Amino acid sequence: MESEKLKSMLEMRAKLKKRKPNFVRQDILIKRLKRKWVKPRGLHSKLRLCKKGNAKSVSKGYKSPALVKNMLKNGLTPIYVSNLGDLENFDNKTQTAVINAKVGLRKKLTIVKKAIEMNIKIANLKDPAKLIKDKEDELMSNKKLKQEKQKEKQEKKKKLEDKTKKEEKSIDKLAQEGEKTEEEKKQEEKKKQDKVLISKDEGY
Repeated sequence: MESEKLKSMLEMRAKLKKRKPNFVRQDILIKRLKRKWVKPRGLHSKLRLCKKGNAKSVSKGYKSPALVKNMLKNGLTPIYVSNLGDLENFDNKTQTAVINAKVGLRKKLTIVKKAIEMNIKIANLKDPAKLIKDKEDELMSNKKLKQEKQKEKQEKKKKLEDKTKKEEKSIDKLAQEGEKTEEEKKQEEKKKQDKVLISKDEGY
C-alpha cells in the first residue's frame, strides 16, 4: 500500500512541477542582475503585493507533497556522502548515496568500493565498476610518470654535483699552480739579488 501511495504521490509531484512557473526576480530586465529568485522588497512592489499581470511569486501552494519531499524520481531519499563513516546505518530500500563533489579521487574510489560491497545505489554515478577500473588505471599511470620525473631530477642533480666537483678541483689546481709560480718568482728575485751582491763584491 505504501509503495502505491508513494508512486501516486511522485506522479502528482511530476504533474505539479510541469505546471510550476519559472520564478523570476523583479527588475530582471536589468542586465547585471542574475535570474535566481530573490524575495521582492519595497513598499510599492507589485510582485510583493501579488498584483495581477505581474510574474508569479514563490508561495506555499507550489510545494510538493510532504511525503515525497526531497525524494528522487525513483522514490529514494538522497544522502550526501563525504567519507566511509556516512555509509554506516544505511538503509538500501529507502536511501541512495550521493557522493559530494568536493571529495578527492582516492577517497571517492574507497567510498564507491564500500558502496558496492554493501549493495548501496549511488545516484550520481552511472557505472561505478567502470569508474573504479578507469580511475585506478589513471592513478597507476600518474604514479609511473611521477617516478620517471623523480629519476630524471635525481640524474640532473648528480650531473650538477659532478660538474661542481670538477670545477672545484680545477680551481684548486689553478690555485696550487699560482702558488708555485709565486714561489718561483721569489726564488728568481733572490737569485738576481745574490748576483748583484756578488758583482758588487768583485768590483770592490
